[in-house]
Formats: sequence, C-alpha cells, structure tokens
Amino acid sequence: MGYQHDLLDGALRLYHRHFAVADMQDIDDHSWRSWTGFSVPVAGGIRTGLEYEIDYDSQPAPGDESFDHILRAKVGYAW
Repeated sequence: MGYQHDLLDGALRLYHRHFAVADMQDIDDHSWRSWTGFSVPVAGGIRTGLEYEIDYDSQPAPGDESFDHILRAKVGYAW
C-alpha cells in the first residue's frame, strides 16, 4: 500500500508506504514494514526529507526483537 500527497504546489510531499506478509498456514507468523515521511525539493531534481520506519516480525530470529524502528534524514535525486 502506498500513498503520497503534494502540498504547497509541490514544495512539500507527504508519503506513507506499508508492506505486509502473512503465512497462510500459520496465522501467527506475519511481518510488516511501514515508512512515513516527508520530502522537500532543494534545487533541480535534488530532494531532502525526513522518514520514520517501523518494522515488525511476529517470530523474530533468536536474540532479535519483534519491533525495530529508525528515524532517518534523506537526500536524493528525482527525475
């Protein structure tokens, strides 16, 4: 699932992406990843932004956590 919306005549882009996987034979085995953020054009095709990502795994590997999250600053190029 994905969603994006441009605000202020394209000066601010809000977005959300969500990806989920479920095992049809074991309903307790599922995982998902979700990103939410915004980006702003800087110059030419260069964009910068801030993004928050959350990952969940219902059956993580031994020693791993079920939830993981990160806040990241991004710089990229769009054409």
